Amino acid sequence: MTMEEEKKQRGRPPENLYAKYVAGKEEQIEQYCEQGADLKGLANLLGCGLTTLKRIKKEYPEFADLIKVSSEVADDAVISALYKRALGYEAEETATEVRVDPSGATQTTFVKKVKKHVPPDTTAAIFWLKNRTKEWSDSQNVKFDATQPINITIAPYKSKGEQQTGDEHRDTAERETTESLRATD
Repeated sequence: MTMEEEKKQRGRPPENLYAKYVAGKEEQIEQYCEQGADLKGLANLLGCGLTTLKRIKKEYPEFADLIKVSSEVADDAVISALYKRALGYEAEETATEVRVDPSGATQTTFVKKVKKHVPPDTTAAIFWLKNRTKEWSDSQNVKFDATQPINITIAPYKSKGEQQTGDEHRDTAERETTESLRATD
């Protein structure tokens, strides 16, 4: 046996990870993902490590698609619930009351159905708007043109006792920045 052949035989033999961990469990994986499972939970279900699961996803696109499509069901349910919570909704509650007469001989059961209004949730509305509209988004689109000069304004340090008005603060900062930029030229 040559040295090159000996090197090829070292280590673990290559194995089909899809066949070992996934094959025959596709329906179970689909149901688990539809219920909101993350990759870590899915790895536990399949009895493999997270790194192995990520490797299977990378090597088998059909497995990655199965996870993606199945997870969309859970994502859609969350989107729907967030939307409902942001707008407020009506919910029906059922309360059961059992009354026993003083002698203890008879019981009367009352079932009350009460419509309850759940008011809109401001946090849910803001979250929805930030993720769905550009006007409410926290992200900023910054364009940089390397041919244009850059103006940097640095506010001077002031102790707790010292305070300046907004205009004084801005004027001082601009003057100091301009002076420091001239000094570097």
